[in-house]
Parts: sequence; C-alpha cells; structure tokens
Amino acid sequence: MTTFRLEGLAETVANLSDLPKATARNVLRRVLLKNGEPIANLAARIAPHRSGRLSYSISVSTQLTRRHRGEKVNEVEVYIGPAAGLGTLNYASFDEFGTVDTPAFAFMRGAWYAKENSTLLGIQEDLKIEVMRAADRAARKVARFAV
Repeated sequence: MTTFRLEGLAETVANLSDLPKATARNVLRRVLLKNGEPIANLAARIAPHRSGRLSYSISVSTQLTRRHRGEKVNEVEVYIGPAAGLGTLNYASFDEFGTVDTPAFAFMRGAWYAKENSTLLGIQEDLKIEVMRAADRAARKVARFAV
C-alpha cells in the first residue's frame, strides 16, 4: 500500500463549502469524472480481451448498475468499471477477483494502483482550479445583481 500526503486540500475543501451546495456538487462531480478517465482507460487496456466487450464497457459514471446499487454514502460519488446498459457483464467480477477454477486478473485494481498518486494529485489540483473558478463566477453574479 502506498502512503502519501496531500497538502492544501483542507483549505480547498473549506472554500468549497463556502459555495452554494449545488455548485459544490457540480464542481466535485466534474473533477472526479475528469480524473477517473485515466484509470478507466488503463483498466480497459489491461482488461482480458476474450470478446472485447469487457474492455469496451469500462467507463466513469455517476450511476451504478441496478444490481450494484446501494445506499449513497457521500453527496457525490463516481464509479469506474463496466457500465450499465451494454448487457450484463456478469463475468467482470469473476475476472477481477477470480473463481475456484480461474485465477484473478485484477485489471481494475491494477489500474487504480498504477494511477493512484497521479489521480489524487490531479483531483487536488483540479479542485483548487474549479473552486476558484466557481468562486469567481459567484462573485461576478453577486456584483451584477448588486448594481
């Protein structure tokens, strides 16, 4: 397991909480979707290619398949993995974790571990930029209505 420290994230999160709730959710969603793409692309490249359906189906989304839905834990959640709507890919978890007869081929975990540091640093940097942009937009909006 890799351990690292993100500095300056607490201030960014504090600034994010100063924004309207919907704006903060949209900022988080944009940043997480953008930074999830490299993981999805790598997972698609290293996924088993028996038929090609599995690698083609890997995406970044805010939706889970109906079978995997559960209670939302956070305000904004982004998922990376086989997408819903392309037919059920029941075998994706068997490929990832293995079965009694087949070994595990951890394409999703492998992609995460390979991109973990760059993804978290990207989230930190993009979050700073997006929060500043949203704050500037909000300030311009207030100034426009103040006149």
